[in-house]
Amino acid sequence: MAKLKSPTLTIVALVLLALAAGVFASAGRWQLSRAQERRAIAAEIDAGRKQAPLAVTGATPAQELVPWRPARVEGTWRNDLSLLLDNRNLDGKPGLWLATPLQLADGSAVLVLRGWFARPMMGQGAGQGTAQGVGTGSGQVAGQGVGAGSRQDAVQSPQQVAGQGPVQASGQGVVVSGGSPGPGQGPGRVPTPAGVQSVTGELSAHVPRLFELWTLSGTPSGALPADWSGKEPAQPGITNLDGLVRVQNLDIARLETISGLKFVPAVLLQKNDAGDSLTREWPEPSVDSDKNVGYAMQWFAFAGIALIAGLGVALRAWRRRAQTAK
Repeated sequence: MAKLKSPTLTIVALVLLALAAGVFASAGRWQLSRAQERRAIAAEIDAGRKQAPLAVTGATPAQELVPWRPARVEGTWRNDLSLLLDNRNLDGKPGLWLATPLQLADGSAVLVLRGWFARPMMGQGAGQGTAQGVGTGSGQVAGQGVGAGSRQDAVQSPQQVAGQGPVQASGQGVVVSGGSPGPGQGPGRVPTPAGVQSVTGELSAHVPRLFELWTLSGTPSGALPADWSGKEPAQPGITNLDGLVRVQNLDIARLETISGLKFVPAVLLQKNDAGDSLTREWPEPSVDSDKNVGYAMQWFAFAGIALIAGLGVALRAWRRRAQTAK
């Protein structure tokens, strides 16, 4: 380290070191606050999952719809209002989520995120390459919720696919294989049984969001288009993913306005195997607070080094001045 003989240089060095120490200390405090936030999230998840299962109806009070709380809903699938949520990665693999409203006996509805499937490879079609389905008359599904951000022109219709065999599921998605599809099976088909279904799972405050661009009109580029009114399925009891609208994010209030349904202010994420081979591993917020504490200690160490260096500069300047005075 060069000797600072000029008083001006000494003052500049002291100011810079003091600023550095302040910045480093602030970064350490911010990391501690992030650690506290993650502890709070972990406590919220634990508290929600420990509550008694809730039978959700249109009259259920909003304060009862606690994120992560186990819940049960009974109703019929509104297959005509099924849609896809784009750009949902799983273990580093790009894919989509299938969402379908479940209409209750009182006329209200609950949005269910039914599962993930891998994005088809180029040439397979945007809505194809999903799960092999098994047609059933009734079903029971379970889910998991999250307490709670893309690209422009994200809303588009998947392309049609022909000449493919049935879809076979794997642990991380599905691939297309040859052969003749059986009932309720085939490329881009997911069974959506008719009749009253019992759906159980965990509640979520909203659909997990992704970052998205905003258009000049002031609406998100990946939002549900205002002229969308759903699509009647070509085959009863089957959701054909080819042709479903894709969106980046989904706002329940906007879906309510467009569809005319009255939605319960909560979302259910399906988790158990419903016989459709969709993957159900939903994202959870990070609760690793120890990592933030470790980062905070590093920042505080940097702040301490800056303070020690400042003291060294000040001491050297004081000694040099004392020698000059003699």
